[in-house]
Amino acid sequence: MRKPTISKKQYISAAYRIIVEEGLPELSIRRLGRDLNCNTANLYRYFSSIEELSMYAALDSLQGYLADVSELFKKESDCIRRYFGVWNCFCTHAFANASLFDLLFFGEHSSELYKVIADYYEMFPDELAKIDPGMQKVFLQGDFDYRDYLMLDEIVKQKRMDEFDAVVINNIAVNLFKGYFKTVLDLSMDKDAMELHKNKFLHSIEFVLNHHITDNTDS
Repeated sequence: MRKPTISKKQYISAAYRIIVEEGLPELSIRRLGRDLNCNTANLYRYFSSIEELSMYAALDSLQGYLADVSELFKKESDCIRRYFGVWNCFCTHAFANASLFDLLFFGEHSSELYKVIADYYEMFPDELAKIDPGMQKVFLQGDFDYRDYLMLDEIVKQKRMDEFDAVVINNIAVNLFKGYFKTVLDLSMDKDAMELHKNKFLHSIEFVLNHHITDNTDS
């Protein structure tokens, strides 16, 4: 007998289990209906599509990245080294989980990520509690470009970079990352190739940034 009601959280948990155990391509409305023993149409009570549900389920893939960045923030106070450190963490996790990061930040519903994040952590407050409160403004607002700019803005506030330069560098860094990320995604690189690709990207943004940093003895 089919279950009369399935909660939104149950759908997310079931989708997450499938993604972790079998991979994103195995997630489908029919598969969820079979696993949860429910009518496939019930999913549309909560989600506009299977892609939107996939975003909710994929959010858990950010936990490792957020944990690493939280440790970085505790150990590193210099805004420039933080900037490179955050990009290093993001590349490491994005390249290793390319299909999920692509879904979250560049997929069909990526413009709605901030809404998905807010809704997700309202349902799973224990997961939100794992994230450093000081990081939440930067990393949970869902806009990929804006997240990077907020990191550069800290450098601007310490008078180590011109605001106009920060805007330009933000655009360069984000679009460089998208190019490197797309290559990793398309070529299904092994770990060594991903590490080499990450280092090429980091050296590129370091080269650009270092040409616009000014010394500030008050910082």
